[in-house]
Amino acid sequence: MNLDEDSFTGCPCPESTWERTYYHEVSPWYRETLTDTARLYRIEANCQRNGPPDLYYTTRVCDFGGHCTTKTESVYSGATVGIMDTPPTLFSSAYTPTSDSLLAATSFEVMGLAYAKDGVQSVSVSVDGQAPFYTAPMPPSPVMTFTTWSTLSPVLSEGVHTFVSLATDWASAVQTRTYP
Repeated sequence: MNLDEDSFTGCPCPESTWERTYYHEVSPWYRETLTDTARLYRIEANCQRNGPPDLYYTTRVCDFGGHCTTKTESVYSGATVGIMDTPPTLFSSAYTPTSDSLLAATSFEVMGLAYAKDGVQSVSVSVDGQAPFYTAPMPPSPVMTFTTWSTLSPVLSEGVHTFVSLATDWASAVQTRTYP
């Protein structure tokens, strides 16, 4: 009941897209008992962004008493894939085709992104737990790297298929958490 809208920071969507919900809109008791219509219940922000998605973003909100919450979320294709205490240092994921896509072709473009604090050394992509069908070496660059990749899928039979990408970095780390 004491959210401070002015403290809401880090949202990747412009403020013009925010949908605000107030307590009198969701609580019959509040609406019947009080005349205050300024108590913020929720801010929901949804927007379409062009190009590959950001690896993660951090939002922060406080109440008028100074109690704050900060969350870092990793996203791809507009879907949340996990909330983390700290941003990942090594990450890769396929972001097209999107989950539940219905495709008419047996081979199609697969696109994704990769990030490594110590520089992306390579990305490998597999489907349905098989050996990688695509491995992309990256140029030597032991600096923070955010890159996209794309390749044609192998010819697949009719059915449901799961793509997984794994990144390695120039410090010899291998991605352990996957985002199928």
